[in-house]
Formats: sequence, structure tokens, C-alpha cells
Amino acid sequence: MPDILSVIFISSILFFHSGLIISNATLLSNECSLELYAFVL
Repeated sequence: MPDILSVIFISSILFFHSGLIISNATLLSNECSLELYAFVL
């Protein structure tokens, strides 16, 4: 149980962090977001 809960907790943090990155990328200009996507990919 503790292992499953820790995995869910870490995955939720990573998902929230990736959501912040995506929301911040949408606020940037198209060139900056394209550079960010190219860097991530």
C-alpha cells in the first residue's frame, strides 16, 4: 500500500508540474513555445 500511494503521489506531482509547463508555454510567444517543445521532444 505505501508503495502504491507514493507512486500515485509522485505521479500526481509530475503531472501537475507538466501542466504548469504547458500552461506557461501557451502564455509565451509561438517561437518560444516551439523552442520549448523542441527542447522537450
